[in-house]
Amino acid sequence: MRIGSDLDSCILDTATIILEKLGKPGKRLYNSISRYNIEESLNIPMNIVEKVIEYVLNLEDIPYLLDVEKYLPRVYSLCEEFSIITLRKTKMLRIIHQYIKNILGDGNEFRIYLCNRYNNGNPNKVDIVKKLDLDIFIEDRFSTAVDVAENTSCKVFLFDQPWNRRDHHGLTRVYSWQDIYNKLIEMGN
Repeated sequence: MRIGSDLDSCILDTATIILEKLGKPGKRLYNSISRYNIEESLNIPMNIVEKVIEYVLNLEDIPYLLDVEKYLPRVYSLCEEFSIITLRKTKMLRIIHQYIKNILGDGNEFRIYLCNRYNNGNPNKVDIVKKLDLDIFIEDRFSTAVDVAENTSCKVFLFDQPWNRRDHHGLTRVYSWQDIYNKLIEMGN
């Protein structure tokens, strides 16, 4: 089984750090973000949000989501290939590699792919998912998850976040890495 995942808000708890740097910490506020674009949910000028996001995406110490360290290695053990597909910049490859290596350990191979954006600003992950012939792709951005589900034969797990609480027939909602692991086991690997 070939599995791919987004990095931010699927493996790393990036959104929490962004909110903290915007001076808006707290789980209650986090859960009130109803749109992917934070500035729309919190009524903060876009230029401020963009500067904070740029700063956070260059940090080397973003924490992992709650159960990533325990369950990502288990998910990894079920697949023949594991890939990260992200909008991060090339200069961040070393840091991204270290984040994943810290979880999976030495000797476990994985690949990192940097994607481009469509003209509308959304990430183009479809081309990479097709190229890799992924069986499963994990994503938190609703529009990207739908794009992959509608334009590939890949099964898409939508990592539950407050900003993606809509339904689509081609998506399977997941709530944690333990949930992902359990769903893969149920699928018979």
